[in-house]
Amino acid sequence: MGHDVRIIGKHNLDTSSLEALAITLSKSLEVSIKYGYNDKFDYNPDGKYRKASWELVQLGEIIYPDACTTIWLTDEYFPIHQLIKKQGNNIYDLPCFKLDYIQREIIEAMNNICFELRDWENDYNWGVIFNNTFHNDFNYFYPRWWSFCNAFMEDQTGSWDHIYNTAMYKHRKDVFQFFSCMDVSEAVYLDDQGETAGLAVDFYDWETIVSELNTKFKDTTLHVSDFMKQRKLLPKGKYPLAFYDDFADLKG
Repeated sequence: MGHDVRIIGKHNLDTSSLEALAITLSKSLEVSIKYGYNDKFDYNPDGKYRKASWELVQLGEIIYPDACTTIWLTDEYFPIHQLIKKQGNNIYDLPCFKLDYIQREIIEAMNNICFELRDWENDYNWGVIFNNTFHNDFNYFYPRWWSFCNAFMEDQTGSWDHIYNTAMYKHRKDVFQFFSCMDVSEAVYLDDQGETAGLAVDFYDWETIVSELNTKFKDTTLHVSDFMKQRKLLPKGKYPLAFYDDFADLKG
């Protein structure tokens, strides 16, 4: 099984409400946004059991003029947040809160946000917005992890210029362009089956990810924009375990 590149960026999006986020994303991505939630929580705001339909429920839509694409934005915690909002501190006394798996979901929703952004016409285009990170699969790197790493290494010519012909180089520019629209200023690239895969856990905040890279993986994390400025290829076979990117060389 091949190794994939996990792309995680630090975002500064307005996540104060589902509608506010939809408005921001529609404007920045120049797409129409349908927003709502997946009906997959088995309790209503009164704490009473009801069978979830597991269907998308639309709460609104932001129409972008002349947009060719419509993307779905879903609040993965919407039904739970409705329960929390209505019950307040009484939530701890609800019978459903005594169920371990429901209790875990509620506590998780109290401490986190989770919005999924998905192009249902091209189901491979999607991403997830957490508290201050964005997990990006809109820019999936099809050549995968080892090809990404090899782009930074000496080839048979030993010429620096070969890097400009790699899939990684074009991909990185695409990531920068997309992240510019998403108000993302920094990113990391991780091996989804390597030693840094644990940093791609859903609710790791940006500070935790960077702290881990700067301590446990300090000598095996490559700073991409510094690398591009120094113009010195890595020896063949010296694979980094992670890449950090602030896109400084692309910002001009």
